[in-house]
Order: sequence, then C-alpha cells, then structure tokens
Amino acid sequence: MKAGLRYQRQLWVAAAAAAISLVISGIGLCRLGPAGKKVGVIQFDVVIELSNTHVAWDHGLFDPSTVWFARYWVCEDYYAVSVVWTEPHGMGDTNIKTLAVLSDKDGFRINNGLFPDWVPTNTTYAKPLGQRGPFQWGGGPYEVAEMRFAEAEALSRRVYAGDLESLQAPGKSTGGIIDLKPGNDPEGVRRKPAQLKVQAQAGRIESMDLLDHARQKLVGIEYEYDHSGPVPRIAKLIADLPVRPEKLAIDANGTITTRDGKIPYHYTDVDYVYHKGGRTSTVTYRDVTAGDVTLRLPVQVEVRRSDDKRLVRSAKLMNFKRVDLDKAAVWEAAKTYAYYTTEDWQVNQMVNKLSDRKAGLGPLKVDPNDLSF
Repeated sequence: MKAGLRYQRQLWVAAAAAAISLVISGIGLCRLGPAGKKVGVIQFDVVIELSNTHVAWDHGLFDPSTVWFARYWVCEDYYAVSVVWTEPHGMGDTNIKTLAVLSDKDGFRINNGLFPDWVPTNTTYAKPLGQRGPFQWGGGPYEVAEMRFAEAEALSRRVYAGDLESLQAPGKSTGGIIDLKPGNDPEGVRRKPAQLKVQAQAGRIESMDLLDHARQKLVGIEYEYDHSGPVPRIAKLIADLPVRPEKLAIDANGTITTRDGKIPYHYTDVDYVYHKGGRTSTVTYRDVTAGDVTLRLPVQVEVRRSDDKRLVRSAKLMNFKRVDLDKAAVWEAAKTYAYYTTEDWQVNQMVNKLSDRKAGLGPLKVDPNDLSF
C-alpha cells in the first residue's frame, strides 16, 4: 500500500472526530447540563491542521504540518463533510480534494470525485458497521475507506440522557457512580462504557469518567463553564484519552529459538501502544449567531500529547449558519462543494504531463571567468 494512503487514514481520524465532536458535544437533559437543543441543520467551515513531527514512521516523507479546508453540515440525525482544498497542494500524497462523506443512522456514504472508479471510496457502508480489524499500518491511522470506524469508535463511548436519569432524583445533584446496562446503542454500535463516575454541582456536570468492563478508564471528561451571564454556559470540554493496547496486522515469518533448535513461526499481528504519551483534547465553546438565534457551539479543537503537551492536531470552526436543507439536498451540496471541475482536470493533466519531464539540453557550458553569466 502506498505511503500516501497510509497518511490519508491519519487525516480522517481528525476529520471524522471534528464532525462528531459537534454531534456529541451536548448531553440532552432537561435539568442537568451541559444540554443540547434541536436547531436544524448547521453549516460551518473547518480548517484542520495536523502536526507530523510526532509521527515516527513517516521518515521525513511528509511536511512538518499539513492543512485541510473542509465544510460541514451537522444536525441531530446526520452529518456531512466535504474537503475542498489541501496544503501543501498538488497531485501528491496530501491532496484529497473532492472527498465527500455523509453519515446517518442507516449508512456511511463516501464520494470521491478524483477517483470515481475506486469502489471503496465511492459507495455506502450499511450500518451497523461491524467490528474493525487490526490496524494495517502505522500504529493506528485509518485508510480513507476505513474512516467510518473512527465514527464508530466515538459512538461506542457516547453517553446518553437515559444513562444519567438517576442523577435527576432528589439528593443526587452531586453525582455518583452509575452502572450502565450492557448492550448496543441506538445505532447498533457495541457500547464500551460499563460504568460512569460523575461529579455534578448545582445541576451541572463538572467531570465524568467512562470505565470499561474491566473498570479501566476509557476517557475522562472535565467541563468548564462561563459564569458571566445569568445562566452558566459551557466554555470548555477537556477529554483525557489514556494509552491503550492495540493490535497491528502484519504478515511476516520469523523463528522461535528453543533448546532443541529453531521453530518457524508466522506472525499475523503484534501488540502496539495506541495514543503513546496519552492525548488531551480541548474543545472550546463560544456564543455563535446563526440566523435569528444565538447558539453555544464549539469553535476550536486542540489535541495534544498528555506527557509533553506537543500539539498533534487542531481544528478551527467558523462561518456558522443555519440552512434550510433536507438530507438529500445536504448530500448534493457536499458533493458539489468538493466537485472536481473541468479546470481542475486540465490542471491535473498538465501536472502529469510536465512535472516529471526533464529537459534534454545537454551539458551546460559556462566560462568561469564570465561573471555576468
């Protein structure tokens, strides 16, 4: 598999997470905050930047940082994303212009105008998506066709209003430990949390740890609030993602040495430390005017290593507005926004024709005494 495809997988972990962060940013409760509300379809633009300095396996093949420009459409029931430009730009590894995605409860649709004949990125994956196998490359990045699993991973850790019903009872406003019922979430994704440790005060969640069936922490979340107005509003969500073991798929032969000799052995997977150094994700919220309403929305996402605070990726969300579009119209808008135009194809052909051409002028003859030359 080409290195470029390996790198695109890493991009879409960030891109999918940026979309999902808005979908899961609020917990829909009437009395306990933070709470979300239905506002229809919100369109906004995102600038996503990835720092590659922490990636050990790229061996200098990629620029220290790369940037993607995308547009999102998000509502309670689905979201769509369309990539319109990438930097550094060109026909190389970092150019994924024309890629559009729409995800709802029934399926995960991908459209790639630059490679329309490549079926894995021009199809609909039915939900539930099933289980992801071991990562193929690089200790955790996704291929474009597999980025749907980044969404499933986020949904598997989702907390629902029904999980926190016990905190609505009198005398429970300070939180406590909640055992979750096993089973799948409404979208058919197998849930990972088995227990919640919640700290609440004055009707607001201050912190929440999600624990798996082995009582190991999946993620720890802290909420910060803005108290400048009559009603406290969420200001930041800080999520702590600990390291965890993962499997990498490989196909290699080796030997095991014993006292009796060497025994051939075929390796199909190896253990790997995922999120090495830990990850701390900070989502910043501000009041945003969208049409005739003012909404509290995420405007920035930063992901840093927990151990040395190095920036891994970031996203800036801007240009929010409400749009009166149904799902079919949103999907058409996403594909159109990243559509590869006739002019784009002409540039593509020119680059392919001229980029690797070498001039056949023969050796250059220069008089070393001719300074003007």
